[in-house]
Amino acid sequence: MPSVAIVHASLTRLIAGGAYVGDRLPPERELGEVLGASRTTIRRVLARLETEGIVSRADNGRVQILRGGGAGRMRRIAFVAPAFESAGTVRWESALRRVIAARHPQVQVASLRFISWEDPLFMEAKRGFEGVFILSGSQPTSVRALEVLTGAGAAVASLENDLSSSGIPSLCLYTPSCMQTVLDHIHAHGHRRIGWLNTQPENPVVLARQQAYQEWMRAHRCDGPLVSEPVVPFEDPTPRARDLMRRSMQRHPEVTAWLCSVVQSARGAIRAIHDRGQIAGRDLSVATIDGEHQEELNVPSLACAASVDPDPYLALCLAWMLAGEPRTWNGSLLVQPAKNGFHAGESLARIAVPAPA
Repeated sequence: MPSVAIVHASLTRLIAGGAYVGDRLPPERELGEVLGASRTTIRRVLARLETEGIVSRADNGRVQILRGGGAGRMRRIAFVAPAFESAGTVRWESALRRVIAARHPQVQVASLRFISWEDPLFMEAKRGFEGVFILSGSQPTSVRALEVLTGAGAAVASLENDLSSSGIPSLCLYTPSCMQTVLDHIHAHGHRRIGWLNTQPENPVVLARQQAYQEWMRAHRCDGPLVSEPVVPFEDPTPRARDLMRRSMQRHPEVTAWLCSVVQSARGAIRAIHDRGQIAGRDLSVATIDGEHQEELNVPSLACAASVDPDPYLALCLAWMLAGEPRTWNGSLLVQPAKNGFHAGESLARIAVPAPA
């Protein structure tokens, strides 16, 4: 059987990694089965963890995980995202872990995944962590979920989805003006027939971008179809975008540039152009809003709003989460850059400006 030192290291990693989201550890018998250790070894390990301030034993004999910022106690932050992994999920979680490693090395990060807003995971996260970063994905936030997120427990920050009106600090790296920035550059390249292509579920972020596209098109007297066929939540939007772009090129041959709602739609569109024997950026232009820090890695490189370093924004939220009670948030709850730049990728071609009618 494993030694006390080995079982101690294994159980410490399980606790730090978020295996036990609630406050309680399983009974000694279950821990012994999972860790392959005798009950005597488990008891010695729990006694050691109690001395280290990681757990405590309640009056009823149950072992509880200690949270909070007391001396010797583990401090934990949760990163909560949809069960469907995406490049955006990886980017945000990697940035969070990078910032914590550099600024708060004593803090542990747990990765949690949810299926719907009714998932009990949110309640457990509020109870079991000092801070919770939530990447909400494509599903609109439910009223019940907002009640949980704004209730007692861990401090909460939203990533990408603006929940500031509910009192939740929200990190949105792409401002509403980035739509105008991208469209202005497409227009400056001579395009007047600009289509909108979307296969992402129509969450608040996508709908806001779609509305901004429509308003810009009217203001600049440009023509173009609005084409949207959202996938269901947790479905990959890229294959749908490939098929939708194939059909859209046949139905709308007059369009010279397509603005895609997300980078996955842009990748599908570029593949469809290639399938037709053409080249994106030469025969037909494609642009998107968020290149997800991979705009240079695409072939051709993507025209999009310039990527923003999330580290300083995450650091601001972490300092607030770890400050302890009472927490005071200073400034606007909506945290975003003053302005987004533009990445002039190869997928955007310059064409002759049509002569006035």
